[in-house]
Amino acid sequence: MINTAGDNVGVSTPFPPGTERRGLVVDRPYFQRFMATGEPVVSEVIVSRTTLRPTVILGVPVHDEKGAVIGAVLVSLNLQVLADSLQGIAQSPDENILLVDTAERSCFTPASQRSPRDNGDLATSRRSGTLCRAKSLP
Repeated sequence: MINTAGDNVGVSTPFPPGTERRGLVVDRPYFQRFMATGEPVVSEVIVSRTTLRPTVILGVPVHDEKGAVIGAVLVSLNLQVLADSLQGIAQSPDENILLVDTAERSCFTPASQRSPRDNGDLATSRRSGTLCRAKSLP
């Protein structure tokens, strides 16, 4: 849960030692879109500041009794878990799996589908597939 200042006011995953909770997401584009529109958001792929893993954030607004937005409930999806799940899917030769983020960047493709022409947007995961490289903000 975050407030309109981008402060984390409720969390289910412990923060790494030394992580500042105030203004934690204020610089994230998904938060800025959320604050500008008051609408639910799906983030681009980011590096989570709590898990340090590629993540997608889903956010829905929280309103006060007068209907004003007072914050958001955020859910983070750890893309490594999704990548590991997709890795084991059996495919025929004419099938492909490609996961893209909201910025239309390739985020996952199994190792069997990886081409030598793939650009630097993908980084090797701990398994044999590839997971997108997300830019971490300070």
